[in-house]
Amino acid sequence: MLYWAVRNPATQYAITDIGGVQDRGAVGQSIAITPEYKSGYRLTFGRRFGHCETGPEMLFTFTDFQQTLNEAYAGPLRATFVSADNSENDDSDNINTLGVETITPDDRATTAVANYSFSYKVHDIEIGQALIASEHLSFRLGGVARVMDMEQAFSVTYTGGDFQTAFSPYENSDYTGGGILLDADLSWYVFNGVTFDFGARAGAMLGTFTTQTYIPDDEPGVPTNVTYNDTRMSTVVEMNAGMTYRRIFGNYLWSASAGYEMTQLIGFNDRRLFTESHQEGQNTHQIGDLSLDGLYARLGVDF
Repeated sequence: MLYWAVRNPATQYAITDIGGVQDRGAVGQSIAITPEYKSGYRLTFGRRFGHCETGPEMLFTFTDFQQTLNEAYAGPLRATFVSADNSENDDSDNINTLGVETITPDDRATTAVANYSFSYKVHDIEIGQALIASEHLSFRLGGVARVMDMEQAFSVTYTGGDFQTAFSPYENSDYTGGGILLDADLSWYVFNGVTFDFGARAGAMLGTFTTQTYIPDDEPGVPTNVTYNDTRMSTVVEMNAGMTYRRIFGNYLWSASAGYEMTQLIGFNDRRLFTESHQEGQNTHQIGDLSLDGLYARLGVDF
């Protein structure tokens, strides 16, 4: 059982506007979706070769974590999920033949509703070997082959102010890839079947990112709709700390574990940002990080 939160710094959707002292500026605080802890699950089964705890083993693990977050803000704000053409005050598209601006720039609103969904599915095949260092201390080394599928969807709906009708941009990002990680674990046997467990895992993944960014036009016409595909290497780092209790009942060795773990996905946050330019739709590629952290509880049996 998992109880995790995903932390994505790229879910900013507005800046509070405390007076609008400049037409093209913003004064206030950046607002992003607040992370929340949600439940997920992990299933592991495998085979140990040999008749003792130090025999080599092969494990198959499936991790599934999904969550959907919703957040609303009411009050004067600047919309940050717009293209340069939307937010440009002097856009020639907005000037009629008499030289009068007919449409205001789409950057001020009175309400914003943001939605963020995240799906994280991981398949691991691991080969490990335990090493006894002393009566109370053991190490375990392993290698992991991983296949990962991750999906993100981020959308905002702005209303009020310059948005006389609902303005709803969105951004989708999908990742599929695989790679190799190295695993190291330390178990400290304290007393009566209780151990303190510490682990670290790191490696590289080769995968394909597919992104789509859709931003409506500020007047009837063609919206901004950009897709992008990129295949590259990225890095995964995981760490955990917890406690395990083991006890033999009948012919089976039962175990119960609980602790804290965190995952850093370096270079897995892929976005297209639209910049000020003479060219409508001009954008820049931004690569960032994602992180997952939270608690875990596990029940296991060896036979």
